[in-house]
Amino acid sequence: MGLYENGPLAPLLNTSVAKALNQTADLHKTLLYELTDELNYYHALDWKPRQYDLLLGNWLIYFIHIVYERWHFIRIAQLQQLNTTFDNDFYPSFLITPTQRDLASHSIASHIRTFSEDHTDKIFDFPESMNCLSGYNTFTLPLPIQIHDTYFIRDTNLHSLFRLLSGAFQMSKLLPLASPILFFNLRYSKLSIDKTWRLDLAAHDVSTVTSTCRTLLKPYLPVELVEGFQHLYKSSRNNSIKFLYSANSIHHHIPFKFLAARNPSIKLLTHQHGGCYALDHSYIEEDYERRVSDIFYTWGWVEDDKTRPLPVPQRINPIPVHNRKGILLKCVNYPKQVHKFFYHHIGQQVDLLINDSITFAGIISDLELEISYYARDYDWNVRGRFTSSNLSIPEKSRLTSQYKILTYNYVATGWLESLAANIPTICFYNPTVNYFRPAAEEYITSLENVGILHSNPISAAEKVRQIYYDPESWWNSKSVQSARLDFVGLYARFSNNWPRYWRNEFVDLLNK
Repeated sequence: MGLYENGPLAPLLNTSVAKALNQTADLHKTLLYELTDELNYYHALDWKPRQYDLLLGNWLIYFIHIVYERWHFIRIAQLQQLNTTFDNDFYPSFLITPTQRDLASHSIASHIRTFSEDHTDKIFDFPESMNCLSGYNTFTLPLPIQIHDTYFIRDTNLHSLFRLLSGAFQMSKLLPLASPILFFNLRYSKLSIDKTWRLDLAAHDVSTVTSTCRTLLKPYLPVELVEGFQHLYKSSRNNSIKFLYSANSIHHHIPFKFLAARNPSIKLLTHQHGGCYALDHSYIEEDYERRVSDIFYTWGWVEDDKTRPLPVPQRINPIPVHNRKGILLKCVNYPKQVHKFFYHHIGQQVDLLINDSITFAGIISDLELEISYYARDYDWNVRGRFTSSNLSIPEKSRLTSQYKILTYNYVATGWLESLAANIPTICFYNPTVNYFRPAAEEYITSLENVGILHSNPISAAEKVRQIYYDPESWWNSKSVQSARLDFVGLYARFSNNWPRYWRNEFVDLLNK
């Protein structure tokens, strides 16, 4: 049965995810080289595969993941004669967000099924033209290191304004080594779609995952990589930049990606910006960043010559213990469709996550519990499901640092930040979903042994009840602090003195 060993509507096993990750990684290498030849011919260039990897490598792996999952889903659904329907809101995008990938999942499924039934080439409803980024300008100070979109200066809501301004002030301490690069005057144009090139589908073959990717690849390539490419290429001449740094831009910022791709002499510095890195057995965003970067900065761990520890600012700054109160449950959420393969809840696994969260909350609902729902519901009706389980839990009412116990239903960025802030933290995960890297397992085990991390929601909730009235006694015990400090030193190195570490690193970098 392949990917869906227990049927198309059953949650995936992490063993199936591991197989999918291995196979899609191999396919990514093949298709990247093929795309290099195709796009070099189309744009009359002689770029290397790494340049196209910088530009579209993360888009390509998301695209392959979606095709892989949809192909297996449709095959097993057809065998079991399931009645499936898919929206066909076709739009070639960069697939940056889970929402974009969720929409693409429906569209790709529709195209796979249509091709498998009648092999027609009349299924892509391209408009005559599409709006596309077609140019930009940059402003830089004449300094060797240009910084764009750091981990801690990325939010734009008012709640984050103080942190943004504080971070900008701290950045000034890096002068005269580094300064922010500004992308401005972003210009958009309506560009004619090259339907002839995009619909050159050759065999219209969807008999295998590989042939399906080849059939759908050109229609789904983002407009900026085809029709808009030459415009952005002209805007991307190097302004004598030696080093280009970002924590986030290599994933989503099109001008940044073009600037890095067109100018291979620029040394690319990227920085960990989430909590799955080095903990998950594998993580595609980490793989991508480490592959295209000259140096990859981490939150403490080292795995090869490219990886270097470099702390980032604390995003949770604790207040005095006597001013903290209550419990906060922070929840994550994901789309109903598999938007990518990774060792967290995807597809129907999310249903398990919601049920586990309800179980956890139900056990401690009589305590002073508040909940922070994920910003997107993805049609799971999470709030409604809590209510229908007779749980009326107030939503988060104050800053994260003002709770005396922080709890999480996911093993990612949030719990690392609260562990680093030294606030009593309890987290639960599902061992049939999460799959940790061998180097991290001893630290995971230590956190489990002292009650910080739990492999089921019941155990986690019972621990919360046990420590609720005096969490600090448990938290400050020698065994808990020893396990926490060992873990934080490798996986959550945050520091409000980060400019000193960055300055020392940049001086060392420039002296080599």
